[in-house]
Order: sequence, then structure tokens, then C-alpha cells
Amino acid sequence: MKETALVHVPAHLSPEEAATLPCAGVTVWHALMVRCGLKAGDTVLTIGTGGVSLFAVQIATMLGARAVILSSSDEKLERARALGAVDGINYTTTPEWDAELKKRGIVPDHIIEVGGTATLASPSVRPHGRQPRPHRQRLRRQRHQHHPPPS
Repeated sequence: MKETALVHVPAHLSPEEAATLPCAGVTVWHALMVRCGLKAGDTVLTIGTGGVSLFAVQIATMLGARAVILSSSDEKLERARALGAVDGINYTTTPEWDAELKKRGIVPDHIIEVGGTATLASPSVRPHGRQPRPHRQRLRRQRHQHHPPPS
């Protein structure tokens, strides 16, 4: 195997934790690039600050898109900004985060939804925008409901 095909696992990660990194990264890459056709200038909204969301911030930023993130922690929002997020909203202190997005002039082209049906963010997505989920019919039925993201 070529040396460039491997990376060192950080010492603080267990083998199980290290094994999740490529899963999260590939999941987001597929969602943004294959399912959504992300391009420079697009806006990506991601919910939470787990591995999938943080990879979404980094990939979107790397490709010239704007990444916006929701979290229950101001500290985590700051860490996401350090990774490239252009804006963030604390959904605990701002439960009407979808209205806050609009107030800030943020209309996502793509939403990386990691919370499932309990956190449907589709009322915030740009018309004809993409939210890569397999259950499009359920999204249409629930489009106008507001559900805060999980903690």
C-alpha cells in the first residue's frame, strides 16, 4: 500500500473512534457532492456538532460554499467557526432558529440533517434546494412543522 493512502490515528482516539472518521466523511461527501451537487457559493446548513456535521462544515468550506451550523452550545459553535462555519445559531437560546436564519438573510441551498424526522429542517431550505434524505414524501407532508434539533 502506498504511504500516501494511510494516515496516523491520533493517540487520543481508540481504534473504534478512529474507524468512524472515514464513515462520517464519506457520508457527507456523498450527500453534498453526489446527492446535492454542491458548488461554490452554495449555502449548507448542518445541525449539531458531531462528526458528520463537522465534516460538512469543512467540506463545504473547502469547496467554496458557505457553512452554517446549529448547536446547543456556544462553545461548540465557536469551534465550528474555527473549522470554517460562517455563522452559527444556538437552538437552545434561539428555539425559533428557522426564523433567525431568515432574519440573518441565510437561506440554505442544502441541509445536512442528522437528527432524523424529529428535527426536520425543511422549512428553512431554499425553494428547489436539496435535503438529501430518502423519504421525500414525508418531508413534503411535514414541511411546515417546526421541530427543534436534539441536544
